Amino acid sequence: MSKYDFSKRLKRMLNNECEIVEMETNVARKCAKHYEQMTQLKTMLNAQEHELNRYRNSVDRLKHETEELEKFVAGEEERLNCININIERLRGESKEMEQQRIVQRKQELTRREFIRRIKETTQMYFNEDALPYRFQGVCLERTETSYEWKPFAVDAKKWLNFLDEQWKLENHENKENSDNNRMDFYENAKH
Repeated sequence: MSKYDFSKRLKRMLNNECEIVEMETNVARKCAKHYEQMTQLKTMLNAQEHELNRYRNSVDRLKHETEELEKFVAGEEERLNCININIERLRGESKEMEQQRIVQRKQELTRREFIRRIKETTQMYFNEDALPYRFQGVCLERTETSYEWKPFAVDAKKWLNFLDEQWKLENHENKENSDNNRMDFYENAKH
């Protein structure tokens, strides 16, 4: 082998070696670029997993809060329904009480009107505060020259009997009979 062949061969080997080194360098650059991209992808993936875990935690927390809110809303709706039922019951009771007050007021007005008519008919004036247990008051009694005030105090049963008689007299008899009965009553009241 000649020097020339040998140097040519050596040159080719050096060229091949340079090409191999260049190829290795290119492969190393590509690998470095690939590893860099892989590292970036892994970093991005880790960041996304971290975000995803945060979102999952947020979703779980929101689900839990939503369930608690739904329980709270259900409890408040139940409480509100109970309050509405109570309000309706109280309104009914209020209407009943109002009706009772109206009936009592009508009865009181009727009673007062009846008492007023009895006062006018019998010319007696009595203490309404003592009603209904005792009937006490004064009445006008005609004397020969004028009228006199005569006090009276009667048990309620006797008074009611007297009022019943007076009611009958007012509706069915004339004024003259009424005066005679009144005198009888005064005599009974004194005893």
